[in-house]
Amino acid sequence: MFERSDAYLKKTGKRLSEELLAEELKNNRVVYRNQKFVAYCPFASRSPYEVRIIAASPRPDFGGLSDDDVLPLAEIMRDVFGRLNKVLNDPDYTFYFHTAPPRATDSALDWHVKIMPRFSPAAGLEFGTGVFINTIDPDEAADKLRSVTV
Repeated sequence: MFERSDAYLKKTGKRLSEELLAEELKNNRVVYRNQKFVAYCPFASRSPYEVRIIAASPRPDFGGLSDDDVLPLAEIMRDVFGRLNKVLNDPDYTFYFHTAPPRATDSALDWHVKIMPRFSPAAGLEFGTGVFINTIDPDEAADKLRSVTV
């Protein structure tokens, strides 16, 4: 991901994550947003109901999160997990923070959180080809997650 982000920036002069976020906003796959963060179901989701959370003003290093960002991040994470719980009836999930190395201020990668509900384990096709099967359209997933209140 680091290499792709850097190559995209060098080729286009634009940050890949900002371009992707603009596209997600345009296509209304947003699940929830607040003044600092946006949660959306990415077009190229690897699993059903995958949600990404990214800062509205992206930056490379999660460690550079300001004190003013902590509560809005906690709010959006609580909201997203609450929606997943209601729609999917308390699913198992994997989530992780994807970030550039500390102090990598020149990195083209912008940190984000990936949340991936677990319906079935990855198997031969996924491991052998790197192709993941997603049985739920991300637009449909975003609609269902937006439709519930937490």
